Amino acid sequence: MFGSVKGFEPVGNYAKEKVKNRKFQYGKDVQCSSDLLVAIIILEQAIQELAQLEDQWKEEHQASLKSFSQGEDMAWIQECEEMIMYHRNLGDWVGRILYHLEVRLPRGTLKNSYDKLREDPTWYLRKELVKDCVAKDGQLFELRDLMVENLNDPDPTYLLAMADAYFLPPETPGLKGNVVRMCKQIKKAFKIN
Repeated sequence: MFGSVKGFEPVGNYAKEKVKNRKFQYGKDVQCSSDLLVAIIILEQAIQELAQLEDQWKEEHQASLKSFSQGEDMAWIQECEEMIMYHRNLGDWVGRILYHLEVRLPRGTLKNSYDKLREDPTWYLRKELVKDCVAKDGQLFELRDLMVENLNDPDPTYLLAMADAYFLPPETPGLKGNVVRMCKQIKKAFKIN
């Protein structure tokens, strides 16, 4: 009924299961709870949002320092510094929680794909994620409840798209066809059925 474009498939009667009992199949033998995927996606987005907010406060701080000589209020500069540290510390805390969830990912192909994707520092600029951000009009925290609602919807279409974007490494054009051809040649050369 529901299908993933790339790697995840809902298990069983997904739409009728309670949220905590919903699972996805990844590949042939890896199952993962949908609520673990949802939590990781939400924390990943929170870390990106906190980093953006920290950067905004840094810009405000720099601007305030430049205008300090022109009478900028020292209290405002200190508030900017406090907000930078607040967002940095909060991001670190969320990162530690995320780490504890990441270690719960099933070992093997899913965890390897997830880790491989994170090796690219621009992974969060994937077209699926940019498209999702644009659809939200760039609003971040304001749409958190709507995003959680979409991720936990009985129709897993949105979660499948986000899970693929957050967990699967980008496809290399033509690589799959080349690998298949190579495997067929090896099977034939070694007479493997």
